[in-house]
Amino acid sequence: MKGHLRPEGHGYQKDYALQVVRLGYPVLVVEPLGFGERRDRELLHEPIARSGCHAAATLAIFFGTTLASIRIHDLRRSLDFLCTVPQINPDRIGLMGISGGGQLSLWAAAIDPRF
Repeated sequence: MKGHLRPEGHGYQKDYALQVVRLGYPVLVVEPLGFGERRDRELLHEPIARSGCHAAATLAIFFGTTLASIRIHDLRRSLDFLCTVPQINPDRIGLMGISGGGQLSLWAAAIDPRF
């Protein structure tokens, strides 16, 4: 049996950004390195459930960094972009995630006070 199942669809982890949009908030979704289209090319044809986290984390260590720091860097650069959008109030930007995304959200907020 795969993960969490809900009769109405894929579950909250698949559509919570859409739920926030429906509430009227602007949303920027950052796909973490190792997931979705940012998986290793060899894994792109495989089921969505399989990520490329292990390979990406191993390569990051070879380059003297960590996968978490790369992902946090992505979040901070995304925040830089959001702050340039005239319709976005930079003092009212939030950050959220589920599972590993929640962990990254906590770390990014601890590192960058703009979150």
